Amino acid sequence: EFWNVCSRPITARGGFGLSFEQTERKANLIDKYFQILPDNPATFNEWRKLVTDFKVIGLQVHDTKIVASMNVHNISTLVTFNEKDFKRFNTITVITPPNI
Repeated sequence: EFWNVCSRPITARGGFGLSFEQTERKANLIDKYFQILPDNPATFNEWRKLVTDFKVIGLQVHDTKIVASMNVHNISTLVTFNEKDFKRFNTITVITPPNI
């Protein structure tokens, strides 16, 4: 999702229009400062429960996958520019970058 948004053209919904090299540098910073948590069957099961409980369709199934991973790994806060697509999930707190 991160790579997609960074490298998506500015003219596309939510795109930052970064080059491959710029995106790679930002991904390296994430690798350096954040722990990458594994995907596992529990994440899939939580995702499946969430899409069913909240009747999620279309592109928002990807956002639901993020919430599923957060729930499984006991992460309660998400920083995103896309606050509106996460409002339905009461297990997380959403913060936009300007509000940090």
